Amino acid sequence: MMAPPSSHWRALTKLSFLIASLLVLASVPPLTIATDTTKPTCTRLTSDHDLRTIARDQNVLLLVHPSTDDTLRKHICNKLDATPSDRIVQSSGRFTSFAYLEIKTPSYDASGQLQDSDSKSLASSLGIKSFPAVAFLSGGMNSSSKYSQHITHYTGSTSDMPSVEKFIQSQVGYHLGNDVYNIVFFDSIASKFVSYGDCSGLNRLKQKGLALLVKFSTMFSYKEPFWSIGKLYNRAFDKSLEKGMGYATDQIARIERLLEKDGSGLTSEKIHEMNQKRAILKSFAEPRVLTVEDQRQIWIHVLLHVGLIAATVMLFVLPNDDGGEEEDGEVVNEVPVIARVVEEENGGKVGKKKHH
Repeated sequence: MMAPPSSHWRALTKLSFLIASLLVLASVPPLTIATDTTKPTCTRLTSDHDLRTIARDQNVLLLVHPSTDDTLRKHICNKLDATPSDRIVQSSGRFTSFAYLEIKTPSYDASGQLQDSDSKSLASSLGIKSFPAVAFLSGGMNSSSKYSQHITHYTGSTSDMPSVEKFIQSQVGYHLGNDVYNIVFFDSIASKFVSYGDCSGLNRLKQKGLALLVKFSTMFSYKEPFWSIGKLYNRAFDKSLEKGMGYATDQIARIERLLEKDGSGLTSEKIHEMNQKRAILKSFAEPRVLTVEDQRQIWIHVLLHVGLIAATVMLFVLPNDDGGEEEDGEVVNEVPVIARVVEEENGGKVGKKKHH
């Protein structure tokens, strides 16, 4: 008969599982908070020194354009200004600054000296030959660093703004602008959730289970905008359980009153925040009819999470039976040992004892 696995191997298996779990969690992009909480703004550059100073400690998203056409710069800088602060994250451990370099039309002074030669020379050093242009410089530069080792050029058409924004997002790690997002799978769960109405008993337990499913789905995901939007979904589920299924409708009406009454006095970030909340609440107030595929996806995720919890319990909670005897092992002192007679000082004798 094959001997059961030793406690050493059981411990090794647990350790391997723990290490694998930590590696998975480590692979999730972390939520990093910049020490400088000020939102980035577009900074004008005029020289090589300006650029190297910024790129020493920070990444730089650089816009280069002729003085006669600042369309690209205004578009990107306006979208940056409208981007919610909580969406802005560090990229590769560094904060990203936005900067622009304006190339003026060549002109000469009275002595025939070329004016504004610094910006033109800097653009040439960066390998930029046509304008407008977009480039990303990774931080860590010094006075002797070569731009070619730090720069990534955007190679598409600068008139294709969606492509430009996609390039910027891939470099800085977040999407520019105040777009409103919904997570389709969470919308499906919200529709299933409110379909039970203000209920009790088994249906109430189902609602709590659906809310818990969303919590588990967002627990280890720190990538924006999934992280901040996930928190809004979780709050909507919790408040609906607490105050009833009419909570979402009431909140939408309140938000719309605030936007209508005080919209002109609110900051762009506050307006975006309220629009984002309203978009998520509409998933509860205006549930859609779920398809067979929607239902199937919900159940697949339920089973996956239940299986993960069960596996964790079995791995870390069930006893190891480390103190049990091995089937084929010899028991110590299996044969009784007869002790010798001990003579006491008074001449008495101590009886024989058996040790087991």
